[in-house]
Amino acid sequence: MYVQVINADARDYKPIENAIDKYFAEMGRSADSMPCPFCGVTMYRRSKYLNLRRRMVGGHVQKVAQDGKLSASIFLIPICNECNLENPKRCHSVSDAALLYVGVCRP
Repeated sequence: MYVQVINADARDYKPIENAIDKYFAEMGRSADSMPCPFCGVTMYRRSKYLNLRRRMVGGHVQKVAQDGKLSASIFLIPICNECNLENPKRCHSVSDAALLYVGVCRP
């Protein structure tokens, strides 16, 4: 099942240090490279020669309901650094199975 998500507003959650490492540890899998689920560009987990825009990061996202309301839950998903830094108002369609629940929005 696919769901609509947007980047979470940084004021709404407590940042997670090494979020991408937490994601892969909790999901029980690993990847050195994969396509970004938002833009489709190949992103890389680690490389000292890497363009920072194509670096894989653990992006904090929120689900968007059909009525446009945001869920109170925050999820992690591997995305490229460029998509992680873009305008949080843009919706993306991703697999629900790719999302890792990490908490709820700050009050």
